[in-house]
Amino acid sequence: SDALNLLAVQIGTGRRHQIRLHLAHIGHPVALDGMYSSRATKLADSCWCPRLFLHRYRLAFFTAQRVSAEVLQLLPPDLARAWQAMPKLLTSSVEQGQELKAWEDYPSVRRESRAR
Repeated sequence: SDALNLLAVQIGTGRRHQIRLHLAHIGHPVALDGMYSSRATKLADSCWCPRLFLHRYRLAFFTAQRVSAEVLQLLPPDLARAWQAMPKLLTSSVEQGQELKAWEDYPSVRRESRAR
């Protein structure tokens, strides 16, 4: 059976395809990733997900004045609808007492930022 996981990932360098490549390398490609997953996996994902399920919900950076800034963006409506369909697909997790939360209920990861 297929297994699905929701991850919050903090990247180090921001290199192109870093998250997608690394997750595929360990056998957990991003949902609907036609570049780093098999054709069969992409086809199966397309039954519940409208597009690549990858979203940057938090961007933190320093401005030119060395002030820490942060931008948060909720999950877009199409991916939110796909996520809301997850309880139907992940019944085994629910049966084990793991409650699935709405995307906006997951706290952003906050770290002390220091000016460089």
